[in-house]
Amino acid sequence: MKSITLLLFVFLSLNVFSNDIHHSNERIAMVQKKQSVSPVYKKPFSELLALEKEKGGWMTNTSEKARAFHKERMRLGKNFVSELLIFIANDVDRHYAIGYYLSEPSYLGKYKPMYELALLIFLQGIPLTKKSSNFLIQCQEVSFRVSAVMVAHKLGYKTLAVYHKTIAQHLMKNSLYSGGFPAMSETELKIYKSIKTERGYLKK
Repeated sequence: MKSITLLLFVFLSLNVFSNDIHHSNERIAMVQKKQSVSPVYKKPFSELLALEKEKGGWMTNTSEKARAFHKERMRLGKNFVSELLIFIANDVDRHYAIGYYLSEPSYLGKYKPMYELALLIFLQGIPLTKKSSNFLIQCQEVSFRVSAVMVAHKLGYKTLAVYHKTIAQHLMKNSLYSGGFPAMSETELKIYKSIKTERGYLKK
């Protein structure tokens, strides 16, 4: 009788242990399944970076790059600005191109402009050009200042627009810098010309 009882006890113990293993395996499988369906991490602006390398920098296929940029802008959502500032870092060309992607109607398409952010990026680009040992990049100071003038004007920052136009016009007295003046439509050029300069800013 004792042997039968002992055997029954061992059988029941093994059955419980087997059930525990089964349930444990089920839990592991569920965790693995959840992990397998989790979205794969995608590095911010990876598609745009690939286009930059594939298409030869930022000055070619600009519309395609702008579309990729705004697609990523939507994907990143609330993390967009912080990830963007990391992405552009100290790269002069990225500052310039993305400033336009955020403010120029031909690059915006259906997306809303972000003028404040575009202005910030243009202003950040100015010291980057001044620090460069490459004279062609130094000449882009004019490009950044004129771009800042136009965005500041849209935002109603008249003093800021006057300040940067004054500096840009002063720089362009050197003919080498004049090549940095960005392309504009007739309407934009008219607006730019309507903004005054203030000699007093040159003494500061």
